[in-house]
Amino acid sequence: MRFTGLIVGALAVAGLAGVASTALAARHGPANAPRSAATTLAPLSDAEIATLRWMREEEKLARDMYITLNTFFPAKVFTNIAASEQKHFDAIGRKLDLYGLEDPAVDQVGVFTDPRLQQLYADLLAQGMVNYVEALKVGVIIEEADLTDLELAIDGTDSVPLTRTYEHLLTGSEHHLAAFTRLLAKAGVSL
Repeated sequence: MRFTGLIVGALAVAGLAGVASTALAARHGPANAPRSAATTLAPLSDAEIATLRWMREEEKLARDMYITLNTFFPAKVFTNIAASEQKHFDAIGRKLDLYGLEDPAVDQVGVFTDPRLQQLYADLLAQGMVNYVEALKVGVIIEEADLTDLELAIDGTDSVPLTRTYEHLLTGSEHHLAAFTRLLAKAGVSL
């Protein structure tokens, strides 16, 4: 749960940058209005940029963690969810490209630009290496934190491309959490 606290604190500023839905509708028009092919992107606020950069490394943390845990406890859940997290990581990368932003992600597994994520990775890996059940619990911790962060990110942006991506990732994280929870229940562990 420490992970959630770090992320919630880091993204609190992003929540303050949210725009009322009426302002969003006024800016982008009715939800069902046809969109022109040449849409100009509105610049992102500093909070939206910070959130996007955080989400990029957070998706990397999830992917890297599941890849690493799979080397200790080979299981389809880690393989499948790591592949899904790669897609999430790529989706956030495309948004960084779309907005012309520098990518904070490092190519090396388990290495992060943000020192808070670096420490969190080390802490969660130490917990997950204890045994298979603890590895599944790490999955729950990561996915719960990801859900919280994505909800804050959605609330903290008026960017349609970002909102769509975050909503897509939110659905994926809900499925991941359900998979880890289901496997823990099979192991006799209730959360």
